[in-house]
Amino acid sequence: MTRFSTARNSDSSISPIASVSTRCAAVLAKQDFAGDIAEAVYEKDAVAQQAVCDQVREWNRKNPHSPLTIDMAAVRRRVMAMLADKATRIAKAAPKAIRAEVREQLTEGAAN
Repeated sequence: MTRFSTARNSDSSISPIASVSTRCAAVLAKQDFAGDIAEAVYEKDAVAQQAVCDQVREWNRKNPHSPLTIDMAAVRRRVMAMLADKATRIAKAAPKAIRAEVREQLTEGAAN
């Protein structure tokens, strides 16, 4: 028996491969749910937010060995990123050493 396991084989031993795939599925599902709820918050759609919460509850019911929780601070960061304008996103993505120069060029380009 390995310490990485959650899924059982036919011989009652635990399969580390099944455990890895379950963890990967959980991580992907959590990212999808967080993206969906961030989009619903951005669009101010309470029905969609409730639908995502229901989907998370259903996931947790079906997968009690790998329950998910949505980090609302991360959702808030995603929503703030969605609200940022193009110039702000470009400036934040620029290397720190040239960020001020990029901001100047973006403001000059917007003024022209």
